[in-house]
Amino acid sequence: MKKLFLIINIVFMALIACGTVCYFVFPLEKIKVLTTASVLVVGALNLFNVFYQNSNNKKFGISLFSSIAFTCVGIFLISLKKDNTIEMNFSLVGIFLTIGLAGYILSLVFKNGFKYTDCFYAGAIFVPLAILMIVSPLFGFANAFEIILNLIFMLIVSCFVGKAFADLIKKQNSTNILMFISSIFVLTSYFLLDLIAFAYVPVELLYVMFSCLFIAQILIGYVLFNTTKFKSSALKPEKEETLEVKKDDVKENSKTCLKNNILYAISLCLATVLASFTISSCFVKNNVSVAKVSKKQFLEMVGDDLEIPLIEINTEKNKLPHDKENYVSCSFELSNCEDVKDNLSVEMGENEEGDYNVGVRLRGNSTFSEMKKPYRIKFAEKQSLFGLKKNKSWVLLAEYFDQSYIRNFTAFTLAKGVISTLAEEDQYFAPTGHHVALVINDEFKGLFLLCEQMDENKGRASVKDDEAFENVDSKTDFPFFIEMDDQAFKEGVTGVDNFYTDYGFEPVEIKYPEADERGKTETSDKVFDYIKEYVNAVCYLLKNGGTVEVSFKASPVSLEQLVDIDSFVDYYLLTEITHCSDSIWKSIYMHKSTDGLLKMGPIWDFDYSMAETDIRPYDESYIETANNLFIAKHSAIFNNLFKLESFYNKVATRFDAIKGKILETADYLKTYKAKIDAVAKIDAEMWHGETGVFEYDMQYDYVRLYLQDRYVYLDNVFDLDYSAFIAEVNK
Repeated sequence: MKKLFLIINIVFMALIACGTVCYFVFPLEKIKVLTTASVLVVGALNLFNVFYQNSNNKKFGISLFSSIAFTCVGIFLISLKKDNTIEMNFSLVGIFLTIGLAGYILSLVFKNGFKYTDCFYAGAIFVPLAILMIVSPLFGFANAFEIILNLIFMLIVSCFVGKAFADLIKKQNSTNILMFISSIFVLTSYFLLDLIAFAYVPVELLYVMFSCLFIAQILIGYVLFNTTKFKSSALKPEKEETLEVKKDDVKENSKTCLKNNILYAISLCLATVLASFTISSCFVKNNVSVAKVSKKQFLEMVGDDLEIPLIEINTEKNKLPHDKENYVSCSFELSNCEDVKDNLSVEMGENEEGDYNVGVRLRGNSTFSEMKKPYRIKFAEKQSLFGLKKNKSWVLLAEYFDQSYIRNFTAFTLAKGVISTLAEEDQYFAPTGHHVALVINDEFKGLFLLCEQMDENKGRASVKDDEAFENVDSKTDFPFFIEMDDQAFKEGVTGVDNFYTDYGFEPVEIKYPEADERGKTETSDKVFDYIKEYVNAVCYLLKNGGTVEVSFKASPVSLEQLVDIDSFVDYYLLTEITHCSDSIWKSIYMHKSTDGLLKMGPIWDFDYSMAETDIRPYDESYIETANNLFIAKHSAIFNNLFKLESFYNKVATRFDAIKGKILETADYLKTYKAKIDAVAKIDAEMWHGETGVFEYDMQYDYVRLYLQDRYVYLDNVFDLDYSAFIAEVNK
């Protein structure tokens, strides 16, 4: 009977694991219902086994069944949406899971009585680890009372979980096996909730991890059960054994105890680590949306204060995009624009070539894994949005990490101001940001920043030249559009779509031309070789100066013969003014037209800039950040360029010409807040919980104050002579 119920547990738990994976792939409520029902069936079967063995153990059975039932209800209240986002009421889910955990602890008491010494000795050894794990997510979040309350709860949970594993090691019967499986079920449920709450892993991996953890723990339990049973029977001495054999048995018994203790310690440690992650969800205020907001509710909430455009997207069969490769057919409507000419409506469907009239997919890297997703929109025919140059591709930035909602917008606005100081023929492309309210399938998704996609087309980097890749063998010069990014090798195939640079610079991803555009054959890829040689030659010259020989030029070339220095000057100033920390290792775009020089830009990705930190309020810490040369010191490109006094002189002269745009931008932000305020506050509460609005107000002011402080500091720095400037860089 014991083996039968153990097999039943393993089979049903495997089915439950498959169900959770299926729910991740196909987020249908039917799958969730069946999976949750399977868990209840497992509980019912095990309870029957408990009562079958000991009919007097009703209190234990009832408490354990209640534990499983309440935990199932808590899981059932977690909703996985079609776009792989999680929705739940954390307070309600936390209550059900807390009751489930309390029922589990109570069942332990009914089963063994309350022997606090046994519990303490079984679990207390892992309390330091539990304290470390529980304090880390709370650090900076909770007050002292919450931390103390969590630690007390952690001590209790650690001891009871340790006791459950100790019982399984000592005696393998159906009741202890049931307690083992039940404890893992409760703990992993809390673990799942806490992972969602603090976003330690992408949401897409949560259910897969949950399933794998289930299976791993069941296998550990099975190994413990069979190993201990086998060893205990093998150690039983026969009557005819000699004294020497019995000594050997004692020796073997010591080894077996050691092995069992090691297995016990590993299992207990794993269980305690899981338990330590669970407690935060009961007491900490979580940064997750607590409810859906329909279009109707949103419009009622914002009332007459909707000062920004509204984008409405309706997808085919309400299917939402779930990856960065496949577009979903949709309709697109842009309304409530200041200039009625900017309003746009494109219906769902296909054109004569079979392309979607409009398609939407996910985009992004870090933000892609968060609950508020960024999107890419692609039209079959080129469209002009907000009077910008026509193009097919546009992006909606989620601004999830930037609680001011304006850091990208501010950087783009500043760049436009800097560009305006140039003669018209010298002006270049920088993205334009427009805040919009986004509704998808009649559900409000939040405040987004609509801007141009970074690409090679006209009105963007403007390097596209199809004729350049005709008869490539007869040519020595090609256009290209690249991105330097520490994670570039994760996109595409290394040696085809990306390559590593020499001399300590970041790897490169080729955005244009792609492999099928550049005349690549099985044995030759001349354009790829050209781009790699060109970029590595620039890296060499940045590092070493002088000249370098290249195959595409008849004589050795200097840096000035390969790059447009003025574009490097502007790019540096924009990233240094904004103190954009990401610009030293990622989202570093460069482009080159046919027969042209390599230029820096366009600028991109300013989420982590302009005093983006958890420190508050705006005090000496921010001012200290505003008073240092971050990019000049930490960027491999510009740290090397500043070895040239001529480059510093160009930067100082250019800063004097554009510095007024810094204060103009800061002043503009004073009035701009009223435009996005109503929608931003709804978004902040949706995605960042009770503290969201407070953080938004605070972070918005940080950006403006930071620009003012940054202006004063840089104005003084670029008045220094070259040697004093270098001393400031190295400070």
